[in-house]
Amino acid sequence: QQHLNEHSIECITAVIDFHGAFGRLDEAWSVFHAIAAHKTDIVVVNAMMCNVCIAHEQYADAFRLFEQATRLGHNSVSYILFLKTCVASHELEKGVQLIKDRFSSTDSLQLQHEPVALINAI
Repeated sequence: QQHLNEHSIECITAVIDFHGAFGRLDEAWSVFHAIAAHKTDIVVVNAMMCNVCIAHEQYADAFRLFEQATRLGHNSVSYILFLKTCVASHELEKGVQLIKDRFSSTDSLQLQHEPVALINAI
């Protein structure tokens, strides 16, 4: 893992996905934590949320990652994964609050370009 930061973020994300797919959660977290701060982006956070946390019912970790990723700037995938986590963990209020906060005003993120992804997520 010491040479991990020599590789592209895409390769690192693939390693996280690999470990998540085989239920190797400790290894996935180890890779995630080994990434240099300047290389961590929303794509790798989304991979952790989707392929490690949500896939293995680690919902509290998914919510924590989402909150910590605020500094990186969430994208539409982040919001979809947050809503999927809400559904899977039966956290109606968290999902409703996100929808009110992010999707009720005209200046918030618009998902009109990705309606199929949003429909499939919920």
